[in-house]
Amino acid sequence: MPYKKRIGLKLGTVNTLVFRENNDILVHEPSIIAYNIQTNSILGVGEVARDIIGRTPPGVIPIQPLQDGVIADLDMTLNLVTYFLEKVKLSKIYKNEIVICMPAGLNSVERSELMRLISSISRANTYLVHESVATAYGSELEFSMHKGAMVADLGGGKSSCTMVSCGDIVAESSIKVAGKQIDAAIRKYFKYQYRLVIGELTSEILKIKHASVANNFKNYPVTVRGRDLVTGLPKAITFERAELQLAIAATVDKIIDVIKSTFALISPDLVYEVMMDGLILTGGTAQLNGLAQRVEQELCCPVQVANNPISNLVKGVFVASRELDLGGIKHAL
Repeated sequence: MPYKKRIGLKLGTVNTLVFRENNDILVHEPSIIAYNIQTNSILGVGEVARDIIGRTPPGVIPIQPLQDGVIADLDMTLNLVTYFLEKVKLSKIYKNEIVICMPAGLNSVERSELMRLISSISRANTYLVHESVATAYGSELEFSMHKGAMVADLGGGKSSCTMVSCGDIVAESSIKVAGKQIDAAIRKYFKYQYRLVIGELTSEILKIKHASVANNFKNYPVTVRGRDLVTGLPKAITFERAELQLAIAATVDKIIDVIKSTFALISPDLVYEVMMDGLILTGGTAQLNGLAQRVEQELCCPVQVANNPISNLVKGVFVASRELDLGGIKHAL
């Protein structure tokens, strides 16, 4: 009997994961490629690309093959996935099965293209499991084939909210607004308010360490450094933490609105289940300070934040794939 191995793959706008069924993370690297447009060559992928971007001569650009959870550049996605699968030596293992986490919002053509792409470079049997279903199975909620769960996946390039019931997707809503757009809102605020240009890494650090959408939070001064928009020289300013809440308010409202819109698509009985059992928030943006409390207040239902969304996803992918083996998950193929 040929050796069979099941591998999980999550292609994200920000990061790509390759993992095994025993919760072993084989790859967790940025979904980015450093590309030299002068020589038409790839200088680095993943962590290597992240480390050299901005430190190379002109002509080297960062390419993110996935934008807002969707494949934007097919050839570069092929290079990205090939690199990561070769890194785990998948191509040398006979009779592989790859379970792909499918983000919300993909149409049937995009799903078929994704499966064809992975199959062509891995020579493995390929299955699709909806990312929200995997998160539901991997969460601490009492989720089963006969019980519903609502999952809001707030990632880097897209926020989606999905209602899962009886092993199928009942309703889903998504918007191309998430962590990257919050970072951009912070950069825009400092550009127009202080004539200060800050980098992507700086805005992300400000978001993670200091931004909050809670009603009550401790205000304190924060110093940030960047480039003066007028003189072009280095510049440091001190601002109040509360200004970050002002900077990101409109963007966060859009994310919460997509969760609200999903309730309008489901039956009163499912609304009751969510109000009793709670809503699952997952993804990096779900960790934004005060966001869970804000969602609870606006939706009047309990909210559970996935403390370790990667671990939940990895666990849930293989639980869901076992259900797939039993014919339980109708949407997975």
